[in-house]
Amino acid sequence: YTASITSSELRTIDNILFVGHLRFIRTLLTCENINKIEFGTDFIRLIIDQFLFPASKRMSQPIVPSNNENDLLDDSAPEPKCSTS
Repeated sequence: YTASITSSELRTIDNILFVGHLRFIRTLLTCENINKIEFGTDFIRLIIDQFLFPASKRMSQPIVPSNNENDLLDDSAPEPKCSTS
Protein backbone atom coordinates (compact mmCIF):
# COMPACT_ATOMS: atom_id res chain seq x y z
CA TYR A 1 0.00 0.00 0.00
CA THR A 2 1.42 3.35 -1.02
CA ALA A 3 0.07 6.87 -0.79
CA SER A 4 -0.06 7.05 -4.59
CA ILE A 5 -3.02 4.65 -4.86
CA THR A 6 -6.11 6.57 -5.93
CA SER A 7 -9.65 6.12 -4.68
CA SER A 8 -10.65 4.59 -8.01
CA GLU A 9 -7.85 2.03 -7.80
CA LEU A 10 -8.88 1.13 -4.24
CA ARG A 11 -12.48 0.64 -5.37
CA THR A 12 -11.29 -1.64 -8.16
CA ILE A 13 -9.23 -3.68 -5.71
CA ASP A 14 -12.18 -3.85 -3.27
CA ASN A 15 -14.49 -5.06 -6.05
CA ILE A 16 -12.01 -7.73 -7.16
CA LEU A 17 -11.65 -8.96 -3.58
CA PHE A 18 -15.42 -8.96 -3.09
CA VAL A 19 -15.98 -11.03 -6.25
CA GLY A 20 -13.24 -13.41 -5.14
CA HIS A 21 -14.90 -13.88 -1.76
CA LEU A 22 -18.27 -14.54 -3.42
CA ARG A 23 -16.73 -17.15 -5.72
CA PHE A 24 -14.99 -18.81 -2.78
CA ILE A 25 -18.24 -18.99 -0.83
CA ARG A 26 -20.06 -20.35 -3.88
CA THR A 27 -17.41 -23.08 -4.06
CA LEU A 28 -17.82 -23.88 -0.36
CA LEU A 29 -21.59 -24.16 -0.77
CA THR A 30 -21.11 -26.76 -3.51
CA CYS A 31 -19.38 -29.16 -1.09
CA GLU A 32 -21.11 -32.39 -0.17
CA ASN A 33 -23.26 -32.57 2.97
CA ILE A 34 -23.99 -28.83 2.88
CA ASN A 35 -27.64 -27.84 3.10
CA LYS A 36 -27.59 -25.23 0.36
CA ILE A 37 -31.12 -24.00 1.07
CA GLU A 38 -30.44 -23.43 4.77
CA PHE A 39 -26.99 -21.85 4.44
CA GLY A 40 -27.71 -20.11 1.13
CA THR A 41 -30.77 -18.28 2.44
CA ASP A 42 -28.93 -17.05 5.53
CA PHE A 43 -25.90 -16.11 3.48
CA ILE A 44 -27.87 -14.13 0.90
CA ARG A 45 -29.58 -12.16 3.69
CA LEU A 46 -26.17 -11.47 5.30
CA ILE A 47 -24.67 -10.24 2.02
CA ILE A 48 -27.63 -7.95 1.32
CA ASP A 49 -27.86 -6.52 4.84
CA GLN A 50 -24.21 -6.10 5.74
CA PHE A 51 -22.35 -5.63 2.47
CA LEU A 52 -24.58 -4.38 -0.31
CA PHE A 53 -27.20 -2.25 1.45
CA PRO A 54 -26.09 -1.52 5.05
CA ALA A 55 -27.69 1.95 5.06
CA SER A 56 -31.07 0.53 4.02
CA LYS A 57 -30.91 -2.03 6.80
CA ARG A 58 -30.05 0.62 9.36
CA MET A 59 -32.88 2.87 8.18
CA SER A 60 -35.40 0.02 8.37
CA GLN A 61 -34.56 -0.75 11.99
CA PRO A 62 -36.64 0.97 14.67
CA ILE A 63 -35.03 3.77 16.65
CA VAL A 64 -34.48 2.58 20.19
CA PRO A 65 -34.07 5.31 22.82
CA SER A 66 -30.88 4.95 24.80
CA ASN A 67 -29.44 6.51 27.90
CA ASN A 68 -25.91 5.62 26.87
CA GLU A 69 -23.90 8.72 25.83
CA ASN A 70 -21.75 6.66 23.46
CA ASP A 71 -24.84 5.66 21.48
CA LEU A 72 -25.85 9.30 21.16
CA LEU A 73 -22.43 10.21 19.77
CA ASP A 74 -22.45 7.42 17.18
CA ASP A 75 -23.49 9.22 14.01
CA SER A 76 -21.32 7.20 11.66
CA ALA A 77 -22.98 6.46 8.36
CA PRO A 78 -22.74 2.86 7.14
CA GLU A 79 -20.74 2.48 3.95
CA PRO A 80 -21.23 -0.27 1.37
CA LYS A 81 -18.29 -2.62 0.95
CA CYS A 82 -18.39 -2.47 -2.83
CA SER A 83 -18.86 0.35 -5.27
CA THR A 84 -21.63 0.84 -7.77
CA SER A 85 -19.37 2.23 -10.47
